[in-house]
Amino acid sequence: MKSIRHIGICGLGQMGAAAAVSFKRAGYQVMAWNHRPERLEALPGITATLEAWMDQHMGPAPDPSGTLQTHDDLRVLDEQVDVVLDCIAEDMAVKVDLFNQFPASKDRSALFLTTTSGLSITETGRLSGCANLIAGTHFWNPPHLMPLVEVVRGQDTPDTVIDQVCELVKSIGKTPCA
Repeated sequence: MKSIRHIGICGLGQMGAAAAVSFKRAGYQVMAWNHRPERLEALPGITATLEAWMDQHMGPAPDPSGTLQTHDDLRVLDEQVDVVLDCIAEDMAVKVDLFNQFPASKDRSALFLTTTSGLSITETGRLSGCANLIAGTHFWNPPHLMPLVEVVRGQDTPDTVIDQVCELVKSIGKTPCA
């Protein structure tokens, strides 16, 4: 299995912020993006609050070497991430447009994960050109606390991708339901 170190999180609402904390606490280098500057500015305060609560109630981070950076340019993420995690609006066209902005990541065979709970993984992958790299990862709310993550295969998603996604989910202390 390929080494995963850099996680690109796109969309910084409740799901994205909590996912950022989960990956950071597991030792990953998190690169967070949002199209709204106020979300980027608010993220450090939000994640600090989540982490303080988790430290107090769940214990210290399993791997304190994780980092969190914010970016307003998707090209920076495209050049570096091993995983693109979409936490944006539940809108097929918006998700496809986002994934289409990651050509270098596709060339590197980065994983593409979408937090959708109702959109077709197959259609999202085919329309965005990453059908063999995509899986659904539906985190349960609140995502930083709930242990389950539903892992959803598209028709074109190979077993190796599902295996990698399940291992990634386990690495942040979650239980994948594939």
